[in-house]
Amino acid sequence: MERFVNQLKTGWTARRFIGLFIGLFVAGQSILLMEPLLGVISVYFLYQILTNTGCFGAQACGIEYHK
Repeated sequence: MERFVNQLKTGWTARRFIGLFIGLFVAGQSILLMEPLLGVISVYFLYQILTNTGCFGAQACGIEYHK
């Protein structure tokens, strides 16, 4: 549990704030439009943002270059 709280507190960049805004907006739209699939997608998106995993993690989508 402490690891989750630590991930939640650290590593907030502009990219992560924008992702949080988009995730919350999509969640709100799924409630207003009563679209359960859109809600599931927004929960998955918000999970990645809050836990700092996926493409929102530290260089998770970076390409490794070998010499």
